[in-house]
Amino acid sequence: MDALIWIDWVIISIIGLSTLISLWRGFVKEAMSLVIWVGAFIIARTFHPNMQALLAGTIETPMVRLIVAFAILFLATLLVGALVNRALAQLIKATGLS
Repeated sequence: MDALIWIDWVIISIIGLSTLISLWRGFVKEAMSLVIWVGAFIIARTFHPNMQALLAGTIETPMVRLIVAFAILFLATLLVGALVNRALAQLIKATGLS
C-alpha cells in the first residue's frame, strides 16, 4: 500500500472521531450529522457563485466576497441541518426507537 497523504489521515480522523461520538450520542443522530456536514459543503460549493453575485454590491473585494458567500451558505446549511437533526431526534425518542 502506498503511503497515505494528509487528506487520507484527515478523513480517517473524522470518521474515527465520529464513530467515538456516535457511541455516546446515538447512531442515527451522528449519521445525520455527517450527512449534514457533507451536504453543507456540497451546497456551499455549488451555490457560492450565486451568493457572490448577490453580495457584489456589498463587498467589493472578490476574494473576500467568495469567502463570505461560502461561509454564509455553509453555516446556514449547518443551522438548518441542526434543526432537522433535532426534530429527527425528538421523533425517534417519541416513537420509542431509542
